[in-house]
Amino acid sequence: MTLIFRIELGEEDLSMVLWIPKNREELKKHLSDPLFKNAYFLMFSSLTSAGSGFFFWLIAARFYSTADIGLASAIISAMGLISMLSLLGFDCFSVKALNNLDVKMQWLAMSLRR
Repeated sequence: MTLIFRIELGEEDLSMVLWIPKNREELKKHLSDPLFKNAYFLMFSSLTSAGSGFFFWLIAARFYSTADIGLASAIISAMGLISMLSLLGFDCFSVKALNNLDVKMQWLAMSLRR
């Protein structure tokens, strides 16, 4: 079963296809594909991380003052910004660079991919 959502904004047509399994076998076949399974695990990981962070700050707000929570939040945000800026795109570059290596460096590429 496929649902198509369409939004028309002036000249742009934004459509999204949503796939819904018809039965359990079709769902098992879909989840046996490593691409989809890993994508669902990544989404679940993000949701779990966001949920646990929300509950952490909820509990921390009960035990500490507003100034302490604000300071801790600012420090954590600054560390996240600094770590993101320190990558300078190396994470995306390394994926592209590993695919363009010659045969001499294949052992290095294989060891880094795992």
